Amino acid sequence: MNIPKIAILLATYNGEKWITDQINSIFAQVNVKIDLFVCDDQSTDNTLNVIKLSKHTNCIKYIKHNNRRFNSGAQNFFYMINNINLLNYDYFGFSDQDDLWKENKLLEAIKLLKKKNCDYYSSSFKAFWQDGNKLYINKISKQKEFDYIFQSPGPGSTFLMTYNGFKNLKSFIEKNFNNLKKIISHDWFIYAFARSNNYNWVIDENPYLDYRQHNKNEIGVNKGFKSYLIRLNAILNGNYAFQILEIAKCLSLKNKIILYLRKPNLKNKFLLITNAFQCRRSFKECFIIIIFFIFYNKNLAEKKLKTLFIND
Repeated sequence: MNIPKIAILLATYNGEKWITDQINSIFAQVNVKIDLFVCDDQSTDNTLNVIKLSKHTNCIKYIKHNNRRFNSGAQNFFYMINNINLLNYDYFGFSDQDDLWKENKLLEAIKLLKKKNCDYYSSSFKAFWQDGNKLYINKISKQKEFDYIFQSPGPGSTFLMTYNGFKNLKSFIEKNFNNLKKIISHDWFIYAFARSNNYNWVIDENPYLDYRQHNKNEIGVNKGFKSYLIRLNAILNGNYAFQILEIAKCLSLKNKIILYLRKPNLKNKFLLITNAFQCRRSFKECFIIIIFFIFYNKNLAEKKLKTLFIND
């Protein structure tokens, strides 16, 4: 049996506290061969030294960049995609620096990609906290016609892509790299790229990732009153709309939803509301999108405010 060869891209920044556990869980994957590509965003702690002392160092490669900070995980991932050599890998995935992977995470993803004949995969996951609490986050809701404009399918660390899917994504990023500087969620953008280009994307209901929650999370899980307040604020202050318009611009989207958003007169706002239930996967969240459409202000979005990404 041919053992799949997988490239995992790991973006790091001041992750010394959890990076060893993350790396060990990556290399504990069964029935696959892994090379781990690391790009560090000018960590000021001991992250790089911890990685270099890893027992898996022979399978760890480094993608170097200049002394300018990325200041976001998304920009780090875009840089890695742009600069990695495709070599002879069968699949490509992403990793955060502080999660834990089940040993069959990649193998089960490959099985489902083959079963569904897809090029892109993501999954449900379990959020966990330092106090021992865990929460299953189900991402399996049915994909809708326009959901990719308004949300990601889950954390990028659950993603796996075939060679073909990654090659075409990489080709797009190489050609448009300088246009991606205002994108602050690589997972949302990649989902929008794939869906808008008619690639099949499968979402797995099974959780093979333990998604660590702590006060240094760049995004974090969308649960709890505080999380909803943060996301509501992003809707009202224009940050969410700005990201939608920026992704649409980068991907040259021209469907009816984008056309309505670019010309939000009373008639088009009404049409947006009538299409709301095709704009989020969760039935409950479609009502939130209706609120977004009611309060949507294109002028506010175009002020290019400092963005705060809304994750699922």
